[in-house]
Amino acid sequence: MRHPTRGRWTLIAMTLIAAGLTILGVQQFAAGQSSVGLPAIVMGNLVYLFAWIIGMLDSLQARRTGWTLAQLLLLPFGVGPLLYALFGLRATPSTSSVPVAQQEQSDPAVPSETEQSQHGIDVG
Repeated sequence: MRHPTRGRWTLIAMTLIAAGLTILGVQQFAAGQSSVGLPAIVMGNLVYLFAWIIGMLDSLQARRTGWTLAQLLLLPFGVGPLLYALFGLRATPSTSSVPVAQQEQSDPAVPSETEQSQHGIDVG
């Protein structure tokens, strides 16, 4: 069973963390702190890559080719997983949403209430 809200918040958090690390790295690199800036940029890009892979796998699994293509095109801009998390994730039906009567398999040896009433058996 897929949990779209958990995946949604994971992708949002990972994209924002990646953006924060990248911005911090660029600021530190520009200030002459390359020993702090460069690792922050690399870590930010790795976190974004991981979020992008999660978003791509989810869109492929859900067979949403439009979102897969959009994430490919938005890869250089760093917003693909964020946009997919906000607008592309949808809840998928699970077995818990199916009524109990449909989930239970009826025993062929036990007649249903309709059959019992047709044969004059007291259903009450």
